[in-house]
Amino acid sequence: LFYIILSMKKAKCILVGDIAAGKSTLLNTYIHRTFPDYLGSTVGAEFSSKVVGDLEIQFWDTAGQERFRCMMPLYYRNANLILLIVDMSSVDSIKHTKTWYNQIRQHTDARIVLVGTKMDIVHDMQTQNMELIKSTASELFFLEKEEGTLVYVSSKDQQSLDVLFDDYVVPILNQIGTKRTSKAVDVKQNTIHRSRRSLFSFCF
Repeated sequence: LFYIILSMKKAKCILVGDIAAGKSTLLNTYIHRTFPDYLGSTVGAEFSSKVVGDLEIQFWDTAGQERFRCMMPLYYRNANLILLIVDMSSVDSIKHTKTWYNQIRQHTDARIVLVGTKMDIVHDMQTQNMELIKSTASELFFLEKEEGTLVYVSSKDQQSLDVLFDDYVVPILNQIGTKRTSKAVDVKQNTIHRSRRSLFSFCF
């Protein structure tokens, strides 16, 4: 194997949203390029990273359960990008978007991208969900006072995930990633996958 030394930018990306919104499945499918058969609920948060070019993206996949909410300020700290994950098949998940937005803005001014998941199971009868998320997004983007981003994906459709990360996440983080470190990278690959680790605690 041949190795080269790259001067890398590091950027921190946090995934937040309701329990079972599809955060872990989305991230696992993107990183490992395969749809997982089963993933249990995240406990606290799980860390993973991916290198794209000279950018190392450090992902924190956070738990959606209420009992872990007190831990969220730890993960928001120094975040460069927040992916606010919304289950498009669930009206409740869409309605909770504003709550998540308000929580995020209490702790960070990082860029927010709304990600509507599970589009493979959203049927015609759920067109009201599409209208609801659009109106919710418009309200939040108005509060942001800038053009916002709403991306629809299905974790079963790798192409839709590539659009999310290649067209939005990576370019955004390339603009704002700051710290640089030297790292050996296998020139035959453009990614490095690290073991995921869980951090957990409870809120009382």
